This record gives sequence, structure tokens and C-alpha cells, in this order.
Amino acid sequence: MKPMRILVLGGTRFLGRAIVDAALGRGDTVTLFNRGKSNPGLFPGLETVTGDRTADLSALDGRDWDAVFDVACYDPAVARLSAEAFEGRAGRYVFVSTVSVYADQNTTAAQLEDAPVAQLRDGMEFPENYGPNKALCERVVQETYGDRALIGRPGLITGPHDPTDRVPYWPRRIARGGLVLAPGDPAALVQFIDVRDLAGWLADACHAGRGGVYNLTGTPLPFGTMLDLCKTATYSDAELSWIPDGRLIAAGVDPGMGIPLWIGEPGYDAFNDVDSSRAVAAGLACRPVTETLRDTLAWDLARGGPAPSDEGLSAAEEERLLRELAASLPRRLSQRSLPASAAPLTGRCGAGVPPPARSAPRTRRASAVMTSMTSVHLTAASAVRKGWAKRGKQMVRSANSGEVQGGPRLYRITPAGRAAIS
Repeated sequence: MKPMRILVLGGTRFLGRAIVDAALGRGDTVTLFNRGKSNPGLFPGLETVTGDRTADLSALDGRDWDAVFDVACYDPAVARLSAEAFEGRAGRYVFVSTVSVYADQNTTAAQLEDAPVAQLRDGMEFPENYGPNKALCERVVQETYGDRALIGRPGLITGPHDPTDRVPYWPRRIARGGLVLAPGDPAALVQFIDVRDLAGWLADACHAGRGGVYNLTGTPLPFGTMLDLCKTATYSDAELSWIPDGRLIAAGVDPGMGIPLWIGEPGYDAFNDVDSSRAVAAGLACRPVTETLRDTLAWDLARGGPAPSDEGLSAAEEERLLRELAASLPRRLSQRSLPASAAPLTGRCGAGVPPPARSAPRTRRASAVMTSMTSVHLTAASAVRKGWAKRGKQMVRSANSGEVQGGPRLYRITPAGRAAIS
């Protein structure tokens, strides 16, 4: 193997910047193509070509690369524009997709790489059309590049520079100590991958000449274990008060967006139980969860935390819920813990995970809408109920005046129920 010439479409936000770091660490030569709107000057030592990938790629005419990384496209027309523009000039095309492409996410088997994908139907709007559009983008890339197409399907991505507050909220809140509202069932699963592990695998896969489709998720772990790891990581004496789903919903908490990582709506049993065995066999390895939590917290505190309006669960709302709900729960219920069998997990993705004892079905999930840069996460039902589909469409139009990497995507649905251009 030898260093590669890499083109990254975007490259200055979250996963994009992690891919740049991964490529540079492997001795690769990296060129960025973006509008210069997000984090301009982030990589002063790299060549940055300014342009709009949704309309005109002519600034890159006459050049070729060993691999092109497309990290934030969900518009099939834009995917076709870039895929065809580099056909014959790129050795490999890496498209970052999402586990939201699957037609059925209620079982792990229905989310294996060869399972059916969602189909776009007339009248679909955001967020319902997100998965189908991503699936169409995948098809465009595969039709153009064949076995030179590498399709990565990540689930929830976190780590330093995570623009959402779903995972960062928890180590920050646990580190603050005191009585902490813990939502739902401690045995319910959560699943995320460190952005650096994801980027590193994609870079290594290019060097290895890999093609095909790969789920790229971390090891599922019980919510209670994850919060215990937050306590371990931060040397916290926080006390967890577990509030059942039904009580939270009755208190007015949105079951799709109200509390970070918690999904209170039924019918989503396998969202946090995606199998990445194919990628593990191809070298995917995940660092210990505690390391991800600590590094994310260090970055989060160094930046001063999120804006108050973007915090996953405000202190005032948590206080209200604890006051109204925790005091009326029997102590044995509010302080439930996992059995010893649900031990902390190994760092290797998908390995060494003992199934926790459960009295309830496995984790409920959101019909996730995840982008590689902003990892939007909400249920379609919640979005429609709150009018997000319509507002999301308006925000897409607003986003087009800013940096758009691969079509309308620069929006964020925050767990607090607010939307913002990000």
C-alpha cells in the first residue's frame, strides 16, 4: 500500500473533518471541495477548492484522485452529479449513507446489509423521505462505480465535535452530579459509534481496496450500563432516578425527542441493535466507550457546552420532571440497576456483549434520520405531530443559501424540539 490522493466533498464538519484527520494520519494527500462557509481555515495546510457541489464541479475538471469521499449527500440528483463527474477520474467512491435506508428496522435481521431498503413514495416529505432518498443515492453510486463503490451505513455517530447533544448531554450531566433523571428502562439498548473509529475504518477500507455495503455501528449496550460508564469516566457520585416511559409521556415529554437517546414510542425494537459483523470482519474496531465519553466531555466543556436552547434536556425541565415524578416512585423502582451480567463492553465493535436480563422488549427505536454531519434523530410520528416535516422543508430552502454539501441538509432537529440551521 502507498499514500493516496483523496478528495473530500465538504470536510470541515464532524465526520468530514474526522475523515480528513484519518487520511492525513495515513500519509494521504487531501484536497477539500466546499463552499468555505463552515469552519473556513480549519485546515490551512491543505488545498481547498471553493465551489458548490450541488450545481458546478468544473473547478475540479482535469484532475483525478484515488478516492472521493462523499459524506453528506441525501439528494439523488446531487449524488448523480458528483458520481458521474468523477467517473473515470476516481479509483474509488466512498458514500456515507445511513442505517435509515432499511425498509424494516424492527428486527436486527431486517437491517443486515442485503436486506430490502425503503422506497420513495409520492407525497413523502422530510423526515419520512430521508431513508428512501439515501437509498436512491446509494443506487446511483453503485450503478456508476460498481465494485469500486464503498457504501458505509452508520447509525448514531458521536465523539468530539458532535453537533447534536444526544450523547454529549450524558457525560456532562453525570459529571455535574446530584439526582439525575434517567429515562425509561435501564435494560433498553443504546448504540453509537465514535466518529474517529468510523472515519478510520473508511480510510483503511480505501487503502485495502474494499467495495460493497457495510453497516458501521458500535456495540449495543444497555442504557443503564452507558450511564454507569459515564459515572466511571467522570468519577461522579450522581444518583440515577429511573422514570418509566409511561410516566414521562404522561408528563408531556415527547417520546421521540424529549430526552437525549430515549425513545418512548413502541414499534422500534431494533433501531439500537444493528449488526456490523461484516465491517468487524473487515477490520472495524471501536475504542472503549469510556474513552469516547471522556474525549467528548473534554471537547464539550472546552467549548463551553451547547447553547442553552440546544441542550438535550434543560436543567429546569429535568428539575420539573424529577419533582413531579421521582418523588412518587417507590425507591426500589427509581434506583433500579442492571444485573451483573450486563457488564461493561469490550472495545471491539460487536464482540463480547452479554445479553442483559430484560423484563421488557428490547430497545425501542426512532425511525432515525441521521446525517453524517448533523445526525438528525427523531421519529417520523413526532415530526409530523409537531409540524416538523413542513418546517423542515422550509429550512431546507434556507439552508441552500449557506454551505450545502450534497443537497439540503444543513438543519438540525434538537432534542429540545427546536430546529436550527447548523
